[in-house]
Amino acid sequence: MSQLATTQEFTPLPTQAVLLRHAELLISSGRLHDSRYMLPTRFQDVLCLLGRLLVAMVMADTLTSTDPVGVPCHDLGETSVVHVLKGEAAWVSCPLFGNDSSSRDLEWSRLLQGEERPIVNSERLRKEHDWLFFQPAEEEDTGHYICMIRSHGHHSPCSKMAVHVLVVQNAPTPRPVLKCDLPVTPEPVQVPVPLQVDAVLDCPDWWDADQISDDTPKVTWYHWQECQPPDRWTSDREQDGARLLIHLMTENYQGLYLCQVCFRNRGRELYFTRAVNISAVSPPSAPKDPVILLPAADHVVTVSPGSNVSLTCRGRFPYLDSDWYIWWSVDGKTLEQVDQPRFSVKNSRVSSKLGDRVEESVLLIRDFAAEDLPKAFNCSVRNGRGFQTRRARLEEEVRAPTVELACGLGVALVLSLVLLGISRLFWLELLLLYRSRFASDERYTDDKEFDVYISYARNSEEEKFVLQTFRTVLEKQLGYTVCIFDRDSLPGGTITDETLRFVARSRRLVVVLGPGYARQGSQALLELKAGVDGLAGGHMRLILVQYEHVRRREWVRELRRARVALDVLRWRGERSRELTSRFWKEMRVALPVRKSPDNREAELKGTNNRERSPLDV
Repeated sequence: MSQLATTQEFTPLPTQAVLLRHAELLISSGRLHDSRYMLPTRFQDVLCLLGRLLVAMVMADTLTSTDPVGVPCHDLGETSVVHVLKGEAAWVSCPLFGNDSSSRDLEWSRLLQGEERPIVNSERLRKEHDWLFFQPAEEEDTGHYICMIRSHGHHSPCSKMAVHVLVVQNAPTPRPVLKCDLPVTPEPVQVPVPLQVDAVLDCPDWWDADQISDDTPKVTWYHWQECQPPDRWTSDREQDGARLLIHLMTENYQGLYLCQVCFRNRGRELYFTRAVNISAVSPPSAPKDPVILLPAADHVVTVSPGSNVSLTCRGRFPYLDSDWYIWWSVDGKTLEQVDQPRFSVKNSRVSSKLGDRVEESVLLIRDFAAEDLPKAFNCSVRNGRGFQTRRARLEEEVRAPTVELACGLGVALVLSLVLLGISRLFWLELLLLYRSRFASDERYTDDKEFDVYISYARNSEEEKFVLQTFRTVLEKQLGYTVCIFDRDSLPGGTITDETLRFVARSRRLVVVLGPGYARQGSQALLELKAGVDGLAGGHMRLILVQYEHVRRREWVRELRRARVALDVLRWRGERSRELTSRFWKEMRVALPVRKSPDNREAELKGTNNRERSPLDV
C-alpha cells in the first residue's frame, strides 16, 4: 500500500479505509506459509489478484473524488435586493432552479459572519424545494441566503447564488401622505391598461399562497387614493375572487392598488400585502407608428461658417410594448461611425402622457465648416411598429438683395393675380380640357346601357323643351345615349317596374324642373325618388335643370333632399341656346366623359361647315 501511495498521496475516507483493510487481508492471506494456513497455490493467486483489484478500485475512486467540503462551487454573485415587509408572510425562490433542474439537488444556507451555515427548518423559517418561506418575516431575517445546486451525486460540480433579503417596516423611498393605514409594498408591479378597454388583474403571489394554504386564501383589494373596499366602487370596477376587474378603463382608475391576502398554513394565520400600480395608456386603436415632429418637412436651417449649429430631432412615440430609438446620422452613418469630435448629441424627454412620449435628440456641430453644408444630416425614429427618417435642410446664410427681392415679389404677385383671374374666368373651359385629357370613359368601367335618363313633367312646356331641344343636342351633338320613358319603353309592362329598371340602367338622371314637376302620384315623382335612392347608394349621379322658376313651397321632400346636396343648372332661354353658353358647359362637366376617335368636340368648336344646331331653331 505504501508503494501505491507514492504515485498519488491521498487521505482515504472512513469507508475507503475499511475496504483497503479487507484488501490487505486478502493479499496477505494469499502469501501465508504457515503450515496451519497452507492453501493451494492457485487459490492463493486468486486471493492476491482480488485484493489488488479492490485496492485499485478504492484508489481510483479516491483520486477522482474530493471531499464535499473541498469541492469548488461556481459563485454566480447575488441577486438584487428583495424587500420583505416585517410581520408579513414572504418567500424567495432560488434563481438557479429552472425547468431542467429535476435531476439536480438544491441546498439552502445562510451567510453568517462570513460562514455559510445550512438552514434548518423551524416554526417560522422553512425550506421546501427551491423555495424559502418566512412565516412571518422578522428584522433578524435580513441577510444573504445562498442556494447551491448540483447534479445528483455528492461529489458533482455545483453552482451557487446569493439572494439578499431586506426586511423593512415601510417603503425605502419617500411617499406622499396616505389616506389608508395599510402597509405599502416597496416594489409595486407596474401594469399599463389601455383606455376604453377592460382589464383583469391578479393579486401578485396569490397563486403561490393558494398552493401552501390550508384553505382558500381571502383577498381584499383597495384603491390607494380612495382607500375604499370593492363593495363601495362603481359598476365599472369590481372584485371577482382574487382578481380585480376593470370593465371600462378611464384615467380616474389609474393609480396604486393594494391587495391583502390572508391565509392559514399549518394552522397559523398569515397574511401579506402586494401593490399593483395601474397606469392608463393610449388605446390600441390609436396610431402606433413613430412620428418626426422636428425638423419639419419644409423647415430650412440657415447656418454660417465658423458658428455653432444646433439641429433638433424631436419624435413622438405612441405607447407600444417595444423598444424605441431616436438618433442622428451623417451621410448614412451614426455619430459613433463618423467619429468626428466636433459632433456631439444630447438626448432628453420632452413630455409623456398616457404612455405616449416625446423624445428629443439635439445634434451640436461646433465650428460649422463649409464642407459640412452638403452633408446629409438625417433625423430617424423607430419602434416596433414603424420607422421614419427626415433630412435637415441646411442653407448658408446670405444677405438678400432688397431691390431684386422686392421686384421679384411684385412680379410674382402680379402673375398670381393674373393667373387667378384667368382661372376664375375660364375655369369651366379648363375643367373640360382636363377631363378630355385625363378622365376615363365610363362606358368601359360599368355595364350600364344609357348615359342619361331624362325626367320631366308630362303635358307641359318642359316636355316640349326636352323632346325638341334637350334630347336632340345630347344625342346628335354630344353623342350621348338618352333614355326617355315614353319613347323607349315597350307597351304591356308595369310602369313602376319599367321606370325603376330604366333609371337603374342609366349613369345620370337629369331632372328638368318646372311648376308642374313632382306632383303627388305622377311618374316624375317616381323617377325622382329612384334617382335620390341611387344618389344615396353611390351608384348614380343626379343633375337638376331648372327650366322655369319653381316656388320653394311647391317642392316635395325628395326634391328638397336633392337640392341640399346638388347645384342647379339654370336654363336662361335665348342666352343658353348656343352650345358654347355657360349652361351647356356646366352640363358637359356634369355628364360622363366621351372620348371618340372622330373628336366631336373639335368639330363643334372649329369647323366652318358644321351642322346647324337645333338650338338655333
